[in-house]
Amino acid sequence: MHQDQQAVRNVLETLSSAIRAKDAAAAIATYADDVTGYDLAPPLVQSSVTMRDRASLEQWFATWDGPVRIEASDTTVEVDGDLAVAWSLRHMTGVKVEDGDQSLWFRSTVVLRRKSNGWKIVHLHESVPFAMDGSGIALLELAPEGM
Repeated sequence: MHQDQQAVRNVLETLSSAIRAKDAAAAIATYADDVTGYDLAPPLVQSSVTMRDRASLEQWFATWDGPVRIEASDTTVEVDGDLAVAWSLRHMTGVKVEDGDQSLWFRSTVVLRRKSNGWKIVHLHESVPFAMDGSGIALLELAPEGM
């Protein structure tokens, strides 16, 4: 594996580890100052101010009882110069304070740029499929074949 590909994978693992540990500062440290997000939660576009809002992330962590586990499946990383893109299916599990056990598969695409302080996430896009029958219902029960 190319050195840059491994460095990008390390950033993604750092982000997952920070979320699992509910460490908002460590999660935000993986983001570039100008990061934008197309996250699972509204609004459609999250600005760098929103993405880097430590208090908001800590509030979300507080809705979980124990760790929030996010594991990637079949991550692909492509690097071209100072830009990298990684995509995978991700599985988030944990126990919500109000709703109990949670299990959600979602699609994730992450764009990173090499900065003077290493690879940083400049764009994060996460989504779930929705029913194309006109209902607009998110298909949260989907999982990869064989999982």
